[in-house]
Amino acid sequence: MRIATHPEVMRKGLGSQALAYVEEEAREKGYDWVGAGFGVTNELLRFWVRNGYTPVHLSPERNPVSGEYSLLVVKPLNSKAKRYVDFFAWEFKNKFISALTDPYFDLEAEVALILLEATPKKDIPLRFSKFQIGRLMTYIWSEMTYENCTDVMKLLARQYFLDKKGENAGLDKIHKLLLIAKVLQSKTWRMVSDELNIIPPEAMKKLREAAKILAEHYFGVKSRQEAEKYFFLRLLE
Repeated sequence: MRIATHPEVMRKGLGSQALAYVEEEAREKGYDWVGAGFGVTNELLRFWVRNGYTPVHLSPERNPVSGEYSLLVVKPLNSKAKRYVDFFAWEFKNKFISALTDPYFDLEAEVALILLEATPKKDIPLRFSKFQIGRLMTYIWSEMTYENCTDVMKLLARQYFLDKKGENAGLDKIHKLLLIAKVLQSKTWRMVSDELNIIPPEAMKKLREAAKILAEHYFGVKSRQEAEKYFFLRLLE
């Protein structure tokens, strides 16, 4: 079935109430879950996520008519179904992060952020070599450019969005959007600046700031003095 709210009475909770009626009927009939498929937009996605629906699949191509990616969301109605939904949502999230460069390069970073925050997180161990940490610290605290540290920043962004402990890192929204648009999607600085409505120097500054926050969160490095031990590493046999 389709549900819709008249434009004159939108944002009054009527759409959510309509969903609640559908879900209650489904429970009475013994269904395990309810779901929906739609062309994903920022506002529409927020509505479904706010009502407890979890993303489990995003089409790899835009719809030729609407120009939108098609998204499937599911809401479990019992604990058995929740196990399945959590499993498929986690699989989707892992695939989605890897696919942000291609095929989702042109997906709006705002939409990607909602998808990443609406899907499960787990305890993910850190898998950085000391030399990768060294390059990260040199990027944050010295003269190394982002372009010399893209591989490590991709690992760091992936760690943040998958790891439960990332929730307490203290990144703000612009930090997260930069991790998506610049790091995971590999958009140019100009594309990132146009999309996020900030000038390139500010985008560069904020991304380095995000890296600094995550370096403190995951590696305990709070200052240049603490970071300097990573600047000159020796290869030990």
